[in-house]
Amino acid sequence: MKYSHLIAIILTLAPIGLLPARADQAVIDESVQNAIVNGNGNTVNQSNTTNVQNRGNRSGNNSGTSVRNRQTADVMGDNNTVNQSNRTAIESERQRRGR
Repeated sequence: MKYSHLIAIILTLAPIGLLPARADQAVIDESVQNAIVNGNGNTVNQSNTTNVQNRGNRSGNNSGTSVRNRQTADVMGDNNTVNQSNRTAIESERQRRGR
């Protein structure tokens, strides 16, 4: 069998799942907070905390994290206060398996 035939067979079988494939893992976290305030002496508090733990093994799994936080405050008036905070913690760890 020629190598070109072997490559053609492999390329044919790979997409239908007969050959093992490794998938990437992804964590996507999106937080949106909006506040509209009209008046005097108001307080807007917006807080977001995101904790992500990625664990993979040494066999080649890839993991990725995307964290998007958006906070908006449209405030009209006098003596208003806006407090906004974001806290993001991402921990990635590869686990080793014994042989």
